[in-house]
Amino acid sequence: MVVLPRTPDTLSPARTVQLSMVRVFEFSSHSLRSGAVVIPSDVSDGSGLLFLRGAPVVICSLVHQKSVPPDFDKVGPKHHSRPSFL
Repeated sequence: MVVLPRTPDTLSPARTVQLSMVRVFEFSSHSLRSGAVVIPSDVSDGSGLLFLRGAPVVICSLVHQKSVPPDFDKVGPKHHSRPSFL
């Protein structure tokens, strides 16, 4: 079970759901990242979530640039020094 936070653009509450793991991407020194694709039990359309961990510069290069917050370079470093999810 995992608690999924509410989406930032809605007033919906956080929810607790069971996740089914679809695929695991093991860490490799070549890719500098690891991750997992999961499907929440309360989703019926087949969409899933990607949890990805790695060097911020690597992760930022993989996503749509419009999805990276404009203050990422300013705010990101304080999160990088402690365990957290960005």
